Amino acid sequence: MTADFAADFTAVQDLGNGHIRVVLRESYNATLCNRIERRSRFEAVLCKRLGRPITLEFLAQQTRGDSAHEAPRKISRRDRIRAAAQDPYVKAALEIFSAEITDVIENAPKK
Repeated sequence: MTADFAADFTAVQDLGNGHIRVVLRESYNATLCNRIERRSRFEAVLCKRLGRPITLEFLAQQTRGDSAHEAPRKISRRDRIRAAAQDPYVKAALEIFSAEITDVIENAPKK
């Protein structure tokens, strides 16, 4: 499923010195791909295939309507559940308790 998030790319830019920028259509996918465990997997595969270290950077595509003043796009319940299901700790808990995810409640930001 991790590869599905990255498959949403619109551009790949070689920035030199083993640094590659991947531009994705959805900011949600960029956020998920930038999680350390996911990005590390991508970098490890590329390092193995290319024979040299690679650093990846995932960015969301900028659209005309993008503005710093716009509210962040609300992520659907289904997408939050899919993302949570990819977390290794959640996977382990689901397996241990023979459970399923019914909802995801985000922590409130600390002030």
